[in-house]
Amino acid sequence: MTIGFPGGASSGMTSAYTERLTFPSNRDRVGLMKQRLQVMKHFMDRNDSIRLQMITLYSALSNDMKKREGIVEGGIKNHCIDLLRNRESACLTALQSRQDSLCHQYTKQLHLLDSLSICAVQYMQPYDYYREGVMGIGLLQMAFVIHSTLEKKKSLASLASVLDRMNKIFNPEIDKELFCRQLNLILKKGIKCLPASIQSEKDITEWADRLYSQSSLTDKEKIIEMISLDSPLADNDIAIRFITSIDSLINRDCLSKLTPLAKQIDALTQQIEYTFALTGITRWPSANGTLRLSYGNISEGTFFTVPHQELKKLHTKHEIKTTWNSFNNTKQAINFLSNCHTSGGNSGSPVLDKKGNLVGLNFDRKQEGLSGDFMYNESICRNIMVDSRYILTLLKADKKSSYLLNELNIIQ
Repeated sequence: MTIGFPGGASSGMTSAYTERLTFPSNRDRVGLMKQRLQVMKHFMDRNDSIRLQMITLYSALSNDMKKREGIVEGGIKNHCIDLLRNRESACLTALQSRQDSLCHQYTKQLHLLDSLSICAVQYMQPYDYYREGVMGIGLLQMAFVIHSTLEKKKSLASLASVLDRMNKIFNPEIDKELFCRQLNLILKKGIKCLPASIQSEKDITEWADRLYSQSSLTDKEKIIEMISLDSPLADNDIAIRFITSIDSLINRDCLSKLTPLAKQIDALTQQIEYTFALTGITRWPSANGTLRLSYGNISEGTFFTVPHQELKKLHTKHEIKTTWNSFNNTKQAINFLSNCHTSGGNSGSPVLDKKGNLVGLNFDRKQEGLSGDFMYNESICRNIMVDSRYILTLLKADKKSSYLLNELNIIQ
């Protein structure tokens, strides 16, 4: 049993929304992420300093990409669209036996949600390319942060720590290459989220040359000077003007229409989720942002174990200060799997056995089971937990953790 606060579950998801919005949106973003990772890897493989500089960002981006791939590929592999349609049909059949207007309301809700999903596609796609393609470029990220702060009439000094973190993973050479590659992809796809001044690959190259040679944001010392002066003239920086023009375009042509559509879709989805629950079609609530218990089983052969000596080598390599003198070469349980239903937000959730003992902490899911957010299948969906025995091993190996061990009631 897991106890936690889910954040990404949707038991009211419909086949129309999933087919028209969820899958296409994640496919588009995965394509942009892959290209971004390819550019980063090209430079990281050539230079160890760059590899160390970019590895955290690279890992985070790679993890996000795999998550989105899992939603789409797992959803297709698990036949989620067909299962969602079957669920909607089963709900309609259950409602037809009722002597009230709920059946008519439900049918109307499904048709309306389908129409809204079709309408939202034209605005969702350019917005996806903007937030993943354009805003994935470091220079434009920094420019946007500064512009937003000035627009809210706040002091630039408040951005010192934020811009410092962004600057640590900023490399002008990599970023310029990324700028050209991402914008060229957007241009070739015919996505309308770029300024009117960009009509060709030549335009993109010329803009890249101007931005990365003229913007103060490519130089850390100039950024510090800009912040210390807290000058409103910062808005005149070429990179800030560039991202402002794109942001205005997206707000005017996409978000102004997408936001009200999203609110209507969300409200309809909640109504449909209620109807599913009322007819007994779904047996699990989304319960996002609330404390939820999720029950499941651990299957045999789902424990991942590693010899203690291998762990010692790994910890030494990564300079984790632990003492291993008291451990032999027996195997150590690290992780295990269960079919508890979890979603984004459940990381860190305690996992209890039937007696209420803490046996692990939830932290991940198998890739093909990520579609469980909207179509949970207990035969496929698997959540991954760190074994409490490994947690105890680490606590015992760290002398500074003795006080924690003294507070625990350890059941053998």
